[in-house]
Amino acid sequence: MPGADTTRGGRLGVGGPNGAVSPAGTPLLPLAAPPVRDGLRAEPAYRLRVRIIASKIWPALASLELTLACLSALMVLVVACTLAQVDLGAWAAVDLFMRSWLVRWHIPQTALTVPVFPGGVLVGLVLWVNLLAAHLRRFQPTWRKAGIWTIHAGLILLVAGEFVTGAFQQDMRMVIEEGQTAGHLESLREFELAVVDVTEPAMEEVHVLPEALLAR
Repeated sequence: MPGADTTRGGRLGVGGPNGAVSPAGTPLLPLAAPPVRDGLRAEPAYRLRVRIIASKIWPALASLELTLACLSALMVLVVACTLAQVDLGAWAAVDLFMRSWLVRWHIPQTALTVPVFPGGVLVGLVLWVNLLAAHLRRFQPTWRKAGIWTIHAGLILLVAGEFVTGAFQQDMRMVIEEGQTAGHLESLREFELAVVDVTEPAMEEVHVLPEALLAR
């Protein structure tokens, strides 16, 4: 038996780096170690659970069913957003349906709102992950698949671009009357409180509070 020593009295002791034999010949137990199967150390239980969960989640993220569900949800959001523009206006409807995690319904005669449908941000994020997972799982980087790679890469870039636009865009205008000059921009969606100090005739001192501070 590899790694074993025979001691006085015919007792069998465990030797080697993981075990030793007492002077009296009583075998000492080896240090605790994961079980060994067919000469290979078995995988820890927590890693095995992670692998099992990942093997179930990964195909679901890359499934065609998830793609169709996200596209169907986006169609519903687009129709609802278009119809809501009649009462809310374009920007308010876009913020409510397309640039929110959840679409919330305001309960009449109360201040409560409840989520009733996933918003455009949530659906777009799931669709982006789905396209990326399907890309990595199914498609092979060959010239024969170049068209599919280009189409899906364009969709991924389109969704990512919408996220960047919604997070960082600024919509403003500069009004320049004929014969005049202008050195400021005007926002059509945001408001601010401006206090002008005209004590000095030659110069105006302007103090501005943005809408975000006024809302507090």
